[in-house]
Formats: sequence, C-alpha cells, structure tokens
Amino acid sequence: MDESLSKRLSAIEKQIVKLKEVEETFFLLEGSEKPLFNEILLQSTAKTAWEKQAHAYTSAEYKNFMNALGQKKSEHNKEKRINDLLNKVFDAEYITYKNEASAIRRQA
Repeated sequence: MDESLSKRLSAIEKQIVKLKEVEETFFLLEGSEKPLFNEILLQSTAKTAWEKQAHAYTSAEYKNFMNALGQKKSEHNKEKRINDLLNKVFDAEYITYKNEASAIRRQA
C-alpha cells in the first residue's frame, strides 16, 4: 500500500478511537437525562405536577447537567465531522493514486 494512503488510514483509525471515547461519554450522559429529571421531580415538594416540572427544569442540578450534556454533544458532533473529513480526504487521495497509477501504466 502507498505510504500516503497508509498514513491517512492510520489517522482515520486514531480518530475512530477518539470518537468512540467521546461517544461513550455523550451517550452515557444522554441516557442519564430522564432518570436525573425524574429524581429531581420526585424530590420536589410542590403540589401540582406543573409546579414539580417547573422546579425540576429550573433546578441548578438539572441546568448544570444539561450544560454538560450540550458540551459533550458539541464535542461529539465535532469529532464526527473530523472523522467524515478524514474519510473524504482518504477517498480523494485513493482516487488520485488510482488514476495516477493507471496513467503510468498506459504510458509504459
């Protein structure tokens, strides 16, 4: 395999590992959202369901959690975009390599 293509594949492999780590954290946080909300809801001393929900949504704990979740989602999206870009760069380089190799064969 061409050294340049090999480097591109290595970069993609590293990005996949990084993306997996970010995804894991993001998905764990995302899965914790409803249980946390319900836990705060149950702790509320409000009388009506609407008041309990309002309390849960406005609690500092839930706001902090949602901020952390938003940051992780943003990081996850960034890493996915980087992964997509690395794949496109590899594809472009592969096509160039393939075209140049066939042009060299035709000239010989």
